[in-house]
Amino acid sequence: MKPAVRRKAREYLRDDGSAPFASWLKGLRDARAKARMVKGGEIGQQDADR
Repeated sequence: MKPAVRRKAREYLRDDGSAPFASWLKGLRDARAKARMVKGGEIGQQDADR
């Protein structure tokens, strides 16, 4: 098994300043899926609550 490689994600922002990923994540009702999206990443709950 290969070792894990840490990567840094950058959030896409539209010209009007809106963040489509954050909007989608905020609307995601499956708490388990949401936790998997943000687990160990640079994206935190505060980003999803914009």
